[in-house]
Amino acid sequence: MPRAVGCFRQAGFEVLPYPVDYRTPGGVEVLRPSTASIRNVEKVHFASREYLGLLAYWLQGRTDALFPAPRAGEGTPIPEGSGSPASGTDG
Repeated sequence: MPRAVGCFRQAGFEVLPYPVDYRTPGGVEVLRPSTASIRNVEKVHFASREYLGLLAYWLQGRTDALFPAPRAGEGTPIPEGSGSPASGTDG
């Protein structure tokens, strides 16, 4: 998502990042280390590819920062349990 934020800003659009494809477990599973070696290698693969992409985009001038992030005061926080703003649900 940081690459997308940087690309949109470079094109002149102000965006508010809203992640929807979480790759982390929820609840107490977050605190347990994974014992699945293949899954851990896959996580490293995804992370290294993303960091290399960030570096390449920044060097080519496609993004406005090496690690694009939300700007201070950007957007309105969504209250916990309020549902997705696009879905129209209440939770």
